[in-house]
Amino acid sequence: MSSDRGLDPLTDTELERRAFDVGAEGFSLWRAACLLPRIEARAPRDVEPEIDRLAAQVEERVRHAGPVVAVHDVVFATAGFTGDDDEYDHPRNSFLDDVVTRRRGLPIALSLVLTEIAARAGLKTWGLALPGHFLAAIFVDEGRFTVVDAFHGGRLLALEEIARRVGVPVSEIGELLQPAPPANVLLRLLTNLRGSYVRRAQHESLCRVLSRMLLLRRRDPLLLLERAEVRRLLLDDEGARDDVGEARGAAGDDDAVARSADHLDELLDRSQVVN
Repeated sequence: MSSDRGLDPLTDTELERRAFDVGAEGFSLWRAACLLPRIEARAPRDVEPEIDRLAAQVEERVRHAGPVVAVHDVVFATAGFTGDDDEYDHPRNSFLDDVVTRRRGLPIALSLVLTEIAARAGLKTWGLALPGHFLAAIFVDEGRFTVVDAFHGGRLLALEEIARRVGVPVSEIGELLQPAPPANVLLRLLTNLRGSYVRRAQHESLCRVLSRMLLLRRRDPLLLLERAEVRRLLLDDEGARDDVGEARGAAGDDDAVARSADHLDELLDRSQVVN
């Protein structure tokens, strides 16, 4: 991975702008998600050799054990990937290089590791963005697939249990088992990180998260106002005013956005008087 020295990681998202273009030829969700450590102003560590090594092990075992057993044996029983119950909310549980190194992470990050390893082993896999919990699916053969809970050590889930978790009848679970759109996966990763940094009052990292969310939800007035407030706290009044102005333009006649924008303008005016 490139370290992108010379770029301001707080404001420069050009690398992510290209990587997050889900409609571009050659788009890779894995490569895009691997860039997230830049949110903390550091270059992602190279975990490609380890992913390739594990994928080779899965590919070798598939011939004897089948896809589901091969993935479970390598990724969970041997490599030991599982959820981080002790520090669930820690940002490193969303960074794929940390997850691969520590073998711990959030459900969505662990599922991405699982699906990437399996895909490199020649298997068909996909992520499942269920409400409140992210899972992975492994294709077995025509018409059959298995759902895996990567956070709980690769536990295999029956449809009845999945339906119970999300509170819908088994007959309606099919729609939820479709592959999660890449943009939604990236937004979910970023939303998790946003919550982590809000709770820790880490404003610089939060600003970087919001900038990346805006690449996927362009000109979202609420995100723009949220970033404006964070920029104000970082004493970037010019950036905050730019965001407020863009939020007004994007919101049209939305009175709630207008009131929030007015409030932020007042705070920025007061700050200018004090300074």
